[in-house]
Amino acid sequence: MKYQSFSFLAIALLLAGAVHAQQRTDTEYTRLSNGMGVQIVSRPSALVAVSIRIRAGARYEQPGERGCAHFLEHLLFDGSQGYPQGAADSAMETLGGTLDADTGPDFVQINTTVPADNLAAALGILAALVQHPLLLPAAVERERAIILDELAMRRDNPTLLAENALYREAFAGSAYSHSPGGSPSAISVRARDTISAFYARCYHPERTVLVLAGSVQPQQALQVVNQYFGTWQNTAPVQPPTVHAPPVFSAAAPVILSSTLPQGRAAAAFRGPRASHRSLAAAAMLAAAILNHNPDFGLQSIPLLQNRHPQALYAPRLGPSLFLITARLKPDDTLQTAQQVEQALQQSVQMLRTSMLLKQPLIQGMAQVLADSSSETETDAGMAEMWSQALLTGGDPPDLLNQRMQQITEQNADTLLANYLTPSRACSVLLLPAPSKQP
Repeated sequence: MKYQSFSFLAIALLLAGAVHAQQRTDTEYTRLSNGMGVQIVSRPSALVAVSIRIRAGARYEQPGERGCAHFLEHLLFDGSQGYPQGAADSAMETLGGTLDADTGPDFVQINTTVPADNLAAALGILAALVQHPLLLPAAVERERAIILDELAMRRDNPTLLAENALYREAFAGSAYSHSPGGSPSAISVRARDTISAFYARCYHPERTVLVLAGSVQPQQALQVVNQYFGTWQNTAPVQPPTVHAPPVFSAAAPVILSSTLPQGRAAAAFRGPRASHRSLAAAAMLAAAILNHNPDFGLQSIPLLQNRHPQALYAPRLGPSLFLITARLKPDDTLQTAQQVEQALQQSVQMLRTSMLLKQPLIQGMAQVLADSSSETETDAGMAEMWSQALLTGGDPPDLLNQRMQQITEQNADTLLANYLTPSRACSVLLLPAPSKQP
């Protein structure tokens, strides 16, 4: 079979206004002598967003280290060279910015946005956090309590609970089966020496990318980056490569879990392509957009899913990912109803086999993906985060995503449907809600 490109839809997308006008950007990538990657995105702005991502997420935790990635992220802000407890946050606020951080399965990220004139000072703070954390025993105990409180709040999020259960099921025995935040039992016993060893093994310049987006001159900015990060060295052995094992689905029937929350979830997971399989990743984004927004072939077109807030989610990762679909369960839903909702989620994926080969759903889906991308990159912070995500995972950066979306072929759609979004490569979870209390 000769596969045709869907690029003829580009004109229709433009006529429909799906591709928003974007400010002109210039991009430049370089690698410092120590191996650290630096991406500079220059565009009209009064600000500069900084995004640092380090390949030190939960997937790199070895046995006995569960929770180290998240624990270490907290400790970076609780004392570093020149910045005792809380001082880094205060110093960044005096520059007009705030510090933000997050731990994922693949990486730890640290972000801030400051006025352009304060970039050098902001980079000095970030360099101290990343290169010279103190990891004091008192800080470990302070952050332990904070993390445990954070995990307790996450237990009130039924969607997150269902997603974590799907990853445990699909990636049993591999790094992706663990929640990036760590478990309460792991955080409770994690020792400073273990966290310090994780830092030494994973926080290396060659595992790090730094992205600057906004009012920035490449040559001047690179000099400042070199000043603060160019001398960073870590002589500890580098974390060995992690095997990117695909998910394995062994359960023929849904995994049934009870919940103390008034809302439960029905959720299904299918294989998803890794970010570096860029054409297939774009096709998966398109499939999610069709399910979320198309009135004829999307999740809302199935009567049982209406008013249950169904959602398709595909987040490409460094390794194989999952394509997730969730829907709410109500307090009065029986097990039979929950099973019917799960079957409806499976039905929605079957409908994709028709919609992804029809012109109109493709036009609408592509328009939605491009509109979402345009919205995310309207701010300097969004642009910086999308670039750093792409660099760390091997996915499409913002300037290539539009082109990729308009070049999806029938072969890409066929491969996605045949090798990924299939019932034989799926698992499901029913997080049953707590029954409503009778007055």
